[in-house]
Amino acid sequence: MLATYWDLSMAFHDLSVDAKQEFLMGYGLTEEKIREMAPIIKAINLINYAPYVERAAAEKDKARLEQYRTRLSGALDLYSL
Repeated sequence: MLATYWDLSMAFHDLSVDAKQEFLMGYGLTEEKIREMAPIIKAINLINYAPYVERAAAEKDKARLEQYRTRLSGALDLYSL
């Protein structure tokens, strides 16, 4: 089952919010199941960023680190409260 979450995390990376929801609905998942899966998919997405953050830190690239800080803080998620 973890592989499914991993695959979804990869597939979601470049999709809009509407496209993500349509994609999941195409799998026949209920809205409740989608919400249940979200924390795991988010965690996997964070793990995927680890090498990039590590590289930016090693290179002392403060601008890139600030971009990652903004992205990973959820500030760009304009659909959640």
